[in-house]
Amino acid sequence: MLKCNGKNEPIRFAAYIAANQTTIREAAPLKIYRLIPLFLAGVLALLLCGCAGRDTGADEPRYIFSVVHAHVSGNAYSDLAEGYYPAGTSVTAHAVPIPGASFFCWSTGGYAGDGGTVVSYREDYTFTLSADTYLYANFRAHDSVYVLYHANGGTAAQTGEDYVWDEFSLAYYLYPNALPDMDYFERDGYVLLGYATEPGGGGEFYAPGWKILEDTDRVIELWCVWSRETPETGAERRLVRDGLSRRRRERDRPRVV
Repeated sequence: MLKCNGKNEPIRFAAYIAANQTTIREAAPLKIYRLIPLFLAGVLALLLCGCAGRDTGADEPRYIFSVVHAHVSGNAYSDLAEGYYPAGTSVTAHAVPIPGASFFCWSTGGYAGDGGTVVSYREDYTFTLSADTYLYANFRAHDSVYVLYHANGGTAAQTGEDYVWDEFSLAYYLYPNALPDMDYFERDGYVLLGYATEPGGGGEFYAPGWKILEDTDRVIELWCVWSRETPETGAERRLVRDGLSRRRRERDRPRVV
């Protein structure tokens, strides 16, 4: 190493530079553009290492699963604990009713009586997980049956929903009765004719109040059958007007006691 300790050191330094001019010129800093290939190679190596070390299952969809039961008539459980599982996981749920009760069905989206969707009537239900699933266990007493009425274009008058659940006791009857025509459903411009076992009005038809001769071991599903109201004619209006006038005259007629 060159040291400068006296007044003659600048001269010696100049001589040193002259003697080593070639070496210093060769040791000059590299141009920046010469470092670009090295930089790109390093970035590529980092990317390759990251792909090699990535968990291939990290991007797979995972869904939550849980069995829900809050019923005194039975218990329910699954081989899998509540948690998140990869799509395609096989799940088996089990329902165990207590003596004096029976298992009714499995439903998703809520209990069957709250509008949940029935997915199975088997006590041991196996399915493949493909979405977030809360599985509800539904139990019932031996002497009752559920009837699910679909408004089928109308709405339930009391709740505004498109369905009505009715639990019917079979303690004194072999079959349930269809709901009477007492404004359970409403639909503007239509009148309710009755209920059918198929959405399009096919299958068995039951007028309001009729006995429903269906399998009572399952949810009985019925769809409202509607008929469009016909416009009131002039003759009908006159009949109504004349009838009202006649009743008014009879009401105002003096009565002899």
